[in-house]
Amino acid sequence: MSAVMALLLPMLASIAWLVVLVVGLLIRPVKSRGIAASDRMPNVTVMVPHYNEDIGRLLGTLEAVDTQRYTGRMDILLVDDGSTNQIQSRLASWVGGAREHAVKSIVLDRNTGRKGKALDEALACLPDDTEVVVIVDSDTIPFNGAMQSLVEHLWSDPGCAVACGYLVPCNPYVSVITRMQYREYTGPLSATKLVQNHVRRVPTMAGAFSAHRRKVIEHIGGWGRWSVEDMAWTWKALAFGYGSRYVVEAVALTRCPESVEELNRQRRRWSRGHIEAYGELLRSSPIAAVLTFPFLAWYVIRHTTLGFAPFNLLALCWIPTETIILFAVQAALYLLVAMLHVCRSANPCAQDWRDAIVSSTVGRSFRLWLWWPGVMGLADAIRGGNRTWLTRGLHDDTK
Repeated sequence: MSAVMALLLPMLASIAWLVVLVVGLLIRPVKSRGIAASDRMPNVTVMVPHYNEDIGRLLGTLEAVDTQRYTGRMDILLVDDGSTNQIQSRLASWVGGAREHAVKSIVLDRNTGRKGKALDEALACLPDDTEVVVIVDSDTIPFNGAMQSLVEHLWSDPGCAVACGYLVPCNPYVSVITRMQYREYTGPLSATKLVQNHVRRVPTMAGAFSAHRRKVIEHIGGWGRWSVEDMAWTWKALAFGYGSRYVVEAVALTRCPESVEELNRQRRRWSRGHIEAYGELLRSSPIAAVLTFPFLAWYVIRHTTLGFAPFNLLALCWIPTETIILFAVQAALYLLVAMLHVCRSANPCAQDWRDAIVSSTVGRSFRLWLWWPGVMGLADAIRGGNRTWLTRGLHDDTK
């Protein structure tokens, strides 16, 4: 009987984590001291990497960045990763026009194939007095005031290496998969980060809108080594004893994948990124790697077993009453997490309890959708080799 009851362990572990999320969302975080009126805000350089981006989309991002209300000095650095669509001829008039902030555009000689590599090459072009580097993807639009809020939270915490904003898909009504991603971004992903923010240990940054302390970049290096640069860099920073923050008030709209192929490539890369980030953690701090291993093991087993589906089905066959009760408890907690997140988040899309119900339902089913790219990403990490499935860029000169 004990062996049969063991089939319920994955579900019990999931319920335990949901309880942690509920408690964490109920606890009001200690507010940061903020930036006093007499304090000087740090000098910021906003890096906008782009490669063969649609000109209209890129200009929308640049306008949103340039019109940000920031009380310190802010420069904008465009990083063209060797685009081949003649975008520079169309960017020239915007760069040379009357702007709120100083703008510089650089063009790399050839496409690096990875955002992290492009960012690393552009670090040499930062103004000498830059103190914070904010990265904004070329398809991301920060809300007014988002830059100020993001940098304030980072700068008010001397031990914090990186802070990321609250990303919300800007294209949720294009297809079924964009609707599912919208529910994921505004539901479980954000709720988990809100709780992790209590202990200043948010392991997955929203790389499309994040702020990095320059001194930490100089200490631990840039992003070019990895295919999932935001995750791996953050894990390395945490291993060195720095903190990370999630700023739910710093809202930004971003484009999420619209086709099944594009989504699968993205999630396959993200899945591989977990193993890549763990490898960096192991090199930087073996002790931290040992302590983190159970979470990585849980991630791997959950993906390879289709969300523990075989365990759940066997439990349903052998002990149906207990399994159904736990299913109900799990569903109720998932809904509670979604509703608490609606209350705690910046709520940019006027969500209410009905959205919480939809998010709690879609979030669970979306995990099944992502099973295959998740498994393929883990297989890629084991095999190593060519990464021709990368989301962006033409080249793959790394192994």
